[in-house]
Amino acid sequence: MRYILNAGPQLSKDQLKSVLKQIKLTYPEGSEVTMTLAEIFRNEGIDEGLEKGRKEGETQALSKMAVKVLTKKFGTISKEDLATMETLNTASLELIIEEFWLFVVR
Repeated sequence: MRYILNAGPQLSKDQLKSVLKQIKLTYPEGSEVTMTLAEIFRNEGIDEGLEKGRKEGETQALSKMAVKVLTKKFGTISKEDLATMETLNTASLELIIEEFWLFVVR
């Protein structure tokens, strides 16, 4: 089942339901296993979505913090620089914030 989903073309929801229905008809004893696999895949998708959301939220929060510290240090920031800040990864944003605090402490 996992091989079919990973190796085959992207299945639509209806196609997946059709595959599950055919497995249930062909292999009634395996229908519970199939449903368990479906639940596992669903939970994996939920977990991946939550993790992606956490990472995006962390990056957005760091971006806002970096904008605040750069504004505090340099004054107004151009729209282009703000747009660039939104494209930076977590490590770059953390570095900007850390460097600001080093500047403040000196």
